[in-house]
Amino acid sequence: MGFKLAPHIRRSMKEKSRKTLMNKTIAIDAFNEMYKFIGFANKRPVGEVMIAFLQRTVRLIELGIRPVYAFEIADDWGKSFRDNRVNRVMDSSFSEQVISSGVQIAGHIGLPIVRAPWDGEAQAAHIVNKGDAWAAASEDYDTLLFGAKRMVIKAIGMERPIVIELEDVLSELGVSLDQLIDASIIAGNDYYAGIKGIGVKTALEIIRKHDSLEKISEINLYVCGAWIDVKSNDFNRVRDIFKNPSVKSDYELEWTKPQYGLLRSYMVDDLGCDAHAVDETISRLKRASGGKKQTSIDAFS
Repeated sequence: MGFKLAPHIRRSMKEKSRKTLMNKTIAIDAFNEMYKFIGFANKRPVGEVMIAFLQRTVRLIELGIRPVYAFEIADDWGKSFRDNRVNRVMDSSFSEQVISSGVQIAGHIGLPIVRAPWDGEAQAAHIVNKGDAWAAASEDYDTLLFGAKRMVIKAIGMERPIVIELEDVLSELGVSLDQLIDASIIAGNDYYAGIKGIGVKTALEIIRKHDSLEKISEINLYVCGAWIDVKSNDFNRVRDIFKNPSVKSDYELEWTKPQYGLLRSYMVDDLGCDAHAVDETISRLKRASGGKKQTSIDAFS
């Protein structure tokens, strides 16, 4: 679902040249990246999902971007936070297979892997805010609710990338981050369906006028044919998700030489991917990675 913020922050959405992202470390929620390729009702074979993931990752590298994937490693997939997301139905065994396959592929490419204890999007925001990545790449504006100071959309494609600074967003909207989170609860985000009939524009107007959900809960507020009634245990739970997510801080970001043979074997033999497509993508990876030495995050600060 996500917080549908884009139409309301046009001034903060800065179109940049592709050169802006060159030699930049970009943190990415791996599951969100792979979710784009999964298809309706998880009916797409894992191999097809993973070849698309490989091709997209190689494209990032070709563009001079250094991707860092945050992989969600849940202790209990059947009870993981993903099951609590609004309008995102995912078979737990399929999720686990996709994530484990993504970890293998990223490792064979030689990318740093951060094993997020909970939400990959929250982990990506944390990596950015620690100064270990320049931005978080996402099409989901909930990234800003996790406090990512900078995000980029359209990192790949024919269009120019768009860079969004959290500070610019808050200034344009005239709210604090806490108020933005409250507005997202009213309008709906990944973890709360929101109030039917209330969109982002109205939610922001309500929060600017009444300041917080606590103050709204003290009055009987009726707007656009709906009562603005969010229980305190609900809004405090969702607030806590965005303000205090479980993230990993003791990670290491290190790029290593791609293991082309292992990558091909895993993709073709283990996942059953089309050999021609895999070979073609690995050839692109070889050209993009040619001459690069093993390095750490310190080289790109």
